[in-house]
Amino acid sequence: MTQEKQTNRQIQAQQTKDKVYQVAIHLFETKGFENITVDEICKVANVSTGTFYNVFKSKYEILDRIFELADIYFSEKYSDMINCSSAKDCILNYFDCYAEYNQKCGLEFTKQLYNVKNNLFAKDNRVMQNILNDIIKDGQNKNELTSSISSNEIVQFLFVCVRGVVYDWCLRDGKFDLKNRIHEYVNRLIQTL
Repeated sequence: MTQEKQTNRQIQAQQTKDKVYQVAIHLFETKGFENITVDEICKVANVSTGTFYNVFKSKYEILDRIFELADIYFSEKYSDMINCSSAKDCILNYFDCYAEYNQKCGLEFTKQLYNVKNNLFAKDNRVMQNILNDIIKDGQNKNELTSSISSNEIVQFLFVCVRGVVYDWCLRDGKFDLKNRIHEYVNRLIQTL
C-alpha cells in the first residue's frame, strides 16, 4: 500500500505543528509546563493563537504528544526488545530502552515530566505498557515467570519501581548513569518473578 502524497498545505501544517511543538518543549524545559502559556508559545514560535489552536487543542495536548512519541519510539524498538533468550532478558532489554529514551529526552525535560500534576503516567492501556505486558505474558506462558501475579500487576510493579529510579536520577541532577542503575534494579526485581 502506497502513502498518498501530501499537499503543500499539509506539509506546511505539519511543519508548523512541529515548530510549535519544539518551541513548547523548549519553554517546558526552561520554565516548567505550568509556567508557560499558549500566548507565550505563540509569541516565541511566531505564530498566531489561531494557528496554535489549529494544530493543538490546548497546551495539554502537547503533553499527550510527548507520551504518544514515547509510544511510537517503543513500537519501533519492539523487535530489539524481544530478541532475547528469556523473558527476564527481554524485560531487561525493555527497561534498557526505557532508560535510553529518558536519557535521550534529557535531564531537564524529564524533570519537568516527573511531577504530581502530570497524570499521564497513570494512563492505562498505553503502547509502552502493552508491550511489556506481552513480554511478561509470554514469559508466564513459558513458565519463565511466576503466574501467581497477573501480568498487569507485574507491569505496574515494575513501572512504579523504575519510575522511582528515574525520579531519583532527576533529584540527584543526573549524577549517576541512568541506564546502568535501572538495569541493576530491574535485574534484582525480576529475580523475584
